[in-house]
Amino acid sequence: MVECLNGQYFMVDMGSTNGVEYNGQRLQRKPIVSGDVFSICDHEFRFVVE
Repeated sequence: MVECLNGQYFMVDMGSTNGVEYNGQRLQRKPIVSGDVFSICDHEFRFVVE
């Protein structure tokens, strides 16, 4: 899940089996900025704010 709280965005793992990774590290909750890339299973996602 991408959560916006007080103008700051966070990537939040909702208890998934395979998890969410950022730079090879599994995360539970992490502040994110535009351009950050996450891996979920075999897929990469880039977070972009326009």
